[in-house]
Amino acid sequence: MSLALSPSCSSVRPATPEFHEPGLLIQGKTGIFVGNADGSILLATHAIIASEFNDLKNSSWLITSFALAGAATQALVRPSLQ
Repeated sequence: MSLALSPSCSSVRPATPEFHEPGLLIQGKTGIFVGNADGSILLATHAIIASEFNDLKNSSWLITSFALAGAATQALVRPSLQ
């Protein structure tokens, strides 16, 4: 069985390839989940961690250091994804 194109089908554009990267999508979703879970754990244990250092009233340093550490390490992780 052979397929022959009729003259009217000669102007049909070739299909553009679809972008399917399931690994990239899974990595992105995993990163978002871990980032949100990490922040949630910090907020849930904020008082416990600060009381271990006997400095509950000045515990804003905990969230500030968490944000700074995340910003500093994000630059290290980003190039490895390319």
